[in-house]
This record gives sequence, structure tokens and C-alpha cells, in this order.
Amino acid sequence: MKIASVSSGYRCWSDNHSHNRTTTNHLGKALDINLVHNDSKVTVANLCDNAREVMIRYCDAHYRWSTPNVISLEVGNRVKISTDTAIASTWVHFDVRSFELDYLKDEYFVQSVGQVNGLSMQTLIANMD
Repeated sequence: MKIASVSSGYRCWSDNHSHNRTTTNHLGKALDINLVHNDSKVTVANLCDNAREVMIRYCDAHYRWSTPNVISLEVGNRVKISTDTAIASTWVHFDVRSFELDYLKDEYFVQSVGQVNGLSMQTLIANMD
């Protein structure tokens, strides 16, 4: 498994202009993570659901936005809340829109790839019980 791409600046004014839209609900405080795997038996949807489970376990992430000050995830295929459909079935949507402003200061966000640390998502998934 590897991360194919991460989009983090979408829904900013510049990206909106290039896509002819006006929504700004994230303003760069979200990630869309696209995963790929070289095993044709592994579906992208399963891969994304596995990644969400890692984020729930290690980042205390929650589905949707009802809990303040936690990382929020869009639902995928494996877990749906009430009558939700799988909104992000082939990518992982990860955002902090429910955080209070005190937790959204620049000091809490990495500014470069070098500041990102820890085990890879693949390692975390492989070591889940």
C-alpha cells in the first residue's frame, strides 16, 4: 500500500476559482488521501476503510462532526452512520472543522514534509490486531 496523493489545499479561494465553485468549508484544514495497492485482490474501498480504522485508533478520529475538537472522517463503505451512504468510499477525508480556534493555530500544523514523523500508514495497518 502507498499513498498516491494527498490534497490539502482544496476549497481554498484559488482552487475554487479554478474549479468554478464558491464553497470554502475546509479552507485547507482537511486532507483527502488517495491510496493505492499493488495487489488486485485488495480493493481501494477496503484499503481506505483500513486507513480510517488506523486513524480512529491512533489519532482518536471520529466519523462525522458531532464531537468537538477531534479529527473528523467521512464515512466509507465499512461503517455507515444511520442512513448515510459511503461518501468517501475510494479516498480518506480527514479534517479538523470541528476544532475550536485555540486548536487551529499555525503552531499545531506542520509546515514541511520534514516535520512529519512516525510510522507509515502501511505499517500501522499491518500491525493492527
